[in-house]
Amino acid sequence: MKQLLFIFLTSILIGCNENKSNGEENNSVSEKSIDNSDSINNENSSYHDSITTTKNDTITQEYVSIKDSISENIIKNEDDFLKMTENDFNEFEIFITGFINDLFYNEKQFNYLVYNDDPIFLKYIHNDLGYHIAYNMGASCDLYPWNSYFDEFDYFAKDGMNDKNKNVKPKNLKIFRNEMPTYGFCDPSENPDGLYYKQIGEIDYYNNYDYDEIINEEPEIIKNAFKIEVYNLSNGYVTPLYFVKIDEKWHFHIISKCDCGA
Repeated sequence: MKQLLFIFLTSILIGCNENKSNGEENNSVSEKSIDNSDSINNENSSYHDSITTTKNDTITQEYVSIKDSISENIIKNEDDFLKMTENDFNEFEIFITGFINDLFYNEKQFNYLVYNDDPIFLKYIHNDLGYHIAYNMGASCDLYPWNSYFDEFDYFAKDGMNDKNKNVKPKNLKIFRNEMPTYGFCDPSENPDGLYYKQIGEIDYYNNYDYDEIINEEPEIIKNAFKIEVYNLSNGYVTPLYFVKIDEKWHFHIISKCDCGA
């Protein structure tokens, strides 16, 4: 009887130990599952962060690339014309020296030669392009045919040959390449007298401001031609002149007689 009781108690103790062992194993498995879940979550979080960072970096790079592209286009558009070579500049300076000596040593004399279509003047004009005088009939300075200006303002152009200074020639004419004087319109310039000039892409007098954006409406014949803006500075004030190169020759095109209020 005692042996049976001993066997019975021993069986109960062994069963309890097995249940305890199984419980611990189950807890261990649960803990491992939790640990694995945390690891997976951490991996997913790291993966998500990696994707987000890569996506943000890509967006940033694309933005910078687009911004740089826009900036480059703006720069190109502002300065997008064929540049003159050293030989082109030298050729123009020979031309402008002859132009001044023939025509512009005296503006009154120049007006006379223009007004009368003198052959000396006409040899500097391109037949298909012609020439203009810019002046401000109203508030703005615009291009007009030469006769419009003389009929409106310079009634005495025909008397230019009688000007006492008609034979005065410029002495030691100084040319300033790619330089422009400071002031010289409303306020006198302190720069030395001479011819200041630079190459330009478009002549602003052909700008049309009637649209949402400024449209330049140059004649087709000069759209891709070399263009030069010259400031003839004399006694503190400038006279702007514009020249274009067509058919391998330089031509006079515009003189500006706008007053400083324009």
